[in-house]
Amino acid sequence: MTRTEIDTLVSEFLEQTVPFPQPDRAAPRVRVIASRLFGDLFAAIEDLGLTADEVRAGLGYIQECGQKREIALLAAGLGLERFLDIRGTGMDGRESTAWFAGGASRGSERPLYVWGAPECEGFAILDDGTDHDRAEILFMHGKVVATDGTPLPKARVEVWHANPDGEYSCFDARQTPFNLRRVIIADEEGEYGFRSIVPAGYECPQNGPARKLLDLLGRPSRQPARIHFSVSAPDHRALMTHIAIDGDTRLRNECALTGRDGPAPDRKWVCNPEVLEEMGLSKPFSLIEYDVTLVPEQRDVWGQPARQKRAGVETPAFLRRWH
Repeated sequence: MTRTEIDTLVSEFLEQTVPFPQPDRAAPRVRVIASRLFGDLFAAIEDLGLTADEVRAGLGYIQECGQKREIALLAAGLGLERFLDIRGTGMDGRESTAWFAGGASRGSERPLYVWGAPECEGFAILDDGTDHDRAEILFMHGKVVATDGTPLPKARVEVWHANPDGEYSCFDARQTPFNLRRVIIADEEGEYGFRSIVPAGYECPQNGPARKLLDLLGRPSRQPARIHFSVSAPDHRALMTHIAIDGDTRLRNECALTGRDGPAPDRKWVCNPEVLEEMGLSKPFSLIEYDVTLVPEQRDVWGQPARQKRAGVETPAFLRRWH
């Protein structure tokens, strides 16, 4: 079939078949988008000579991605997120200004995110303690503020990351439910903090559909170590982002066109015996400070980058209150 014949077929299917019983519910833009996408898909099937079995296998693959909750991984791994960043337009058609002086990029749409993590006030312990012998302890803290620097009390900070094996709880049956996942409600000064372990870089699930396709494309499936954040507050636009771990050698070797590297805030190695005693620890730990700025909801942007400050030598007062 020629492209003209294909476009005619799509047009007849969408507009000239049985009249829609509720025409007031039809969305003209959806019809335009569907017409273009189906037309391009049908043309690709014709041009590449795809068989019916191959097309059905593709449909089954999409279904498997949905069942295993890997659509977000697929979108990132195939470059959709990166394309949107380069194009400068967010998913909702609005101008994206999520790359500012602070250096944070808009993250993928909840990679390996799981709803329902335990909620804590002010401070949280993310890990279940099973990896303390083989992992480096991490303390992280910061503030959630508005663009004018005003603290945003009770901001919601969702945090999740991988374990030392690069595996995420709820996707890895060996981990306890919601290990390394918490929702932290900032205090009245907009401050949050947590204790965890330093994550390792992660891969797409070993037997998952995203990994299968990346392997067939000859693409690496390993990602740098990241700590993911979803931060929100009333009357402000929510920010989905991530930070990289300072010193990770994989920062410039991501699995695919997943977008700009997230910031790698200063990671301070704390080994002062007095500080360790004050924190109740027997070995040194890493300390990261990471402030987040949220833009007002009326600002037509995807998000605002996080501010970064160098952590002090002494134990931060905020962590002393919560350890």
